[in-house]
Amino acid sequence: MKLSRNKFRWSIVSFAVSAFFLFGLNGCKIASIRLVIHSSDPYVQLGTIKIKHHAPEVITVMVIRHAERANDSLTPEGEKRAETLARLLRDQELSAIFSTKTNRTIETVNNTADRLGLSIQFYNSPSDVANLIKSEYVGKVVLVVGHSPTVPQIIHALGVSPVPSIGEEFNNLFFVTIRNDGVATLTHLKYDIHQDL
Repeated sequence: MKLSRNKFRWSIVSFAVSAFFLFGLNGCKIASIRLVIHSSDPYVQLGTIKIKHHAPEVITVMVIRHAERANDSLTPEGEKRAETLARLLRDQELSAIFSTKTNRTIETVNNTADRLGLSIQFYNSPSDVANLIKSEYVGKVVLVVGHSPTVPQIIHALGVSPVPSIGEEFNNLFFVTIRNDGVATLTHLKYDIHQDL
């Protein structure tokens, strides 16, 4: 038990350090990430992540795949991941949450939308949501949930190339930052299910 807690502690520290350097060195001069770590005897857990833009014309898009599912609904593990996402983003000032019209994507972001008081907006294709975000959400932070084939397509439509393949993973958290000159950069993080769920 002690070994797994230490591993969890170091994974959080690694997350914080990686986030700081990746966002700080991407050349965008766009964001500071505030990572709040909650301490609990005798290990730490990830609390929240918050992005604030320093330049008003920058767009930050968080792109995730839906959580674990059986058919078109989340499994108990998927529900825990959805709650983890809501906890992770509970202090983030999101301007919009976009989802496809499938149950598994909606259920993945329902908790986050409820906590932040946002309505989920639906999109039909990766290019549609990317074009909408680039035209209507300048200076904002938004969340997009998709599927294993469409997440890379969304990232590409936002201006990033080449894009990563996510396979069957459910714990990817992609941040696409788009500068006012159209240059887009990608930061790839992971988020694991909260230990107390």
